Amino acid sequence: MTIPAVLNGMMAVLLAKFLLNDVPHAVGLIGGSSHLDNPTDRQTRYITQLSMQLGIRTPLEERPETQGDAGRLIRELEAERDRRKRIKSANPKATGNCFPDAGRFVTKHEEGTLVHGTVRSNGKRIDHAWVEVSPEYIWEPQTKQYMTKEAWVLNKPIEEARYDWEQAAVNVLKYKNWGPWT
Repeated sequence: MTIPAVLNGMMAVLLAKFLLNDVPHAVGLIGGSSHLDNPTDRQTRYITQLSMQLGIRTPLEERPETQGDAGRLIRELEAERDRRKRIKSANPKATGNCFPDAGRFVTKHEEGTLVHGTVRSNGKRIDHAWVEVSPEYIWEPQTKQYMTKEAWVLNKPIEEARYDWEQAAVNVLKYKNWGPWT
């Protein structure tokens, strides 16, 4: 294979990545750096931008140490952004019982804070609801048990919305479902 053919092939890949809106990975091709190097400034800025758009702080354990880690985090954040767009446009019903169970717990006990968000489960991020019963404890609807916030952090929760028991009751009547409502 000749050098112009290789360059044309690389340019085609680069162009395809840009056209597919895979800018962070296309930028990595330009620099020709290893996935083991520290994240590029562009990757770091893009992670910050996505995090701000989603209204989340990048957890300390999620700060990327390599370009490969940064790429993985970028893909997760982009997937979360796209998932939120789909929810807003399609308003799908949640699967599982966590939303109704958490909502019923808050409205029955008339205390605590209902939290809608996502957690990591089996290597992927899923929609979830839980109840913050105090600054130190969470009630987890899947296990129907209380757990400390320290233990809860292992699920890598990302909060999207918080409701007191009255707001939760109003939203159940308004939307005719247990959530998510955002």
